[in-house]
Amino acid sequence: MKLSPRIAIYARVSSDHQAQQNTIASQIATIQTFASAQGVNIEADLIFADNGISGTTLARPQLDSLRDKAAGGEIEQILMLNPDRLARKYTHQVMLVEEFKKLGVAITFMNRQIATSPEDQLLLQMQGVIAEYEREKILERHRRGKLHKAQQGKVGVLSGAPYGYGYIPATATEEARYEILDREALIVKRVFHLLVTEQQSIGAIARLLTAEQIPTRRDVGKWERSVVWAMLRNPAYTGQAAYRKTAVVERTRPTKQARDRSFYPKHVHSSSRDRPQADWIRIPGPALISEAVFQRARERLEENKRFSPRNNKKYEYLLSGLLRCQQCGYALYGKPTSSSKYKRLYYRCAGQDGHRWKHGRVGGAHPVRVEAIDDLVWEHTCKLLKYPDLVLQEYTRRTQKKQRQQSDAAAVLTKKRQESKQRE
Repeated sequence: MKLSPRIAIYARVSSDHQAQQNTIASQIATIQTFASAQGVNIEADLIFADNGISGTTLARPQLDSLRDKAAGGEIEQILMLNPDRLARKYTHQVMLVEEFKKLGVAITFMNRQIATSPEDQLLLQMQGVIAEYEREKILERHRRGKLHKAQQGKVGVLSGAPYGYGYIPATATEEARYEILDREALIVKRVFHLLVTEQQSIGAIARLLTAEQIPTRRDVGKWERSVVWAMLRNPAYTGQAAYRKTAVVERTRPTKQARDRSFYPKHVHSSSRDRPQADWIRIPGPALISEAVFQRARERLEENKRFSPRNNKKYEYLLSGLLRCQQCGYALYGKPTSSSKYKRLYYRCAGQDGHRWKHGRVGGAHPVRVEAIDDLVWEHTCKLLKYPDLVLQEYTRRTQKKQRQQSDAAAVLTKKRQESKQRE
């Protein structure tokens, strides 16, 4: 097979484990070996690799770059290991193949050469359907298997162990189990004591543990509030670990990490929501605290939530959480001045709070007066409302763009089905 002079390589792996094992390098090496046998050298800027990103989503940075190169007429052929590296969904495969075909870009898969005959096109489509079917079958078997083990009370379904316990893997004669780690167990009990008895906040507890240089499970040198919060909500410490506490959902609010990655999610479902306790499956294990202490901790967390700054009613921060620091990218939050003489309100970058970060502040931006920003934004908003046609036009444009993106795959699939019927 003759290769075109302007050739690109595309490779992809889904999981973080695969990314850490650098299995994507083997994909690229295989394709480069194939190209070298044809006397072609692939340029470095034409190698596109999405590392640790699911094939069920089209929002992949390197895939987008590849599509941009193809649209700009900079490549004539794409080499891939197999079709499921391109996409794990049949509709996505069809859409991408159709897109590259219209741009005059040929696609070559290492495991089988796909020609332009109806039989070869049908085989490609069948491979896409089978890849998607296999993925769904594996996921369903995995889900059912874990559910069955959880209903039998096997701790192995939880894989790891929370702080305070050690996870003992299953052997030929014994099931997996949790064992109490005395040093960590003392810290767990102390955390509950600090919250329930001494009425300290989660932030204060995290700062105290960090100041005393108590090592975390991974010994990162700093206790995060989210870690303490998760510890205080984990029923495993009462001797009843829970399976199916949360359900994965699509993320609705982008995090800073997502912004740093240009809003490319590693997985389609990258957020989670709590399930009702009635849906939990309880798995017995060794207890560190009593049920009464755990319930008091839950009540304390609910009380803290009501008085949380996010539920602040004393001060009005119009743009709290909506503004972002240009230097470090963290959100700005509203905060009153600590001075008793001047009652002023400021928007402050979270990167300025030295206690949040292991090595102190990560940003050097100065706080901004609330009224200065709020008044400016409100003024421009009022001006914009004087032109309802402009607002409607922008709203319509964004809505239509989203609808087009959602219907692209379905439209291409319908077209392919019609073409198949005509051939029959």
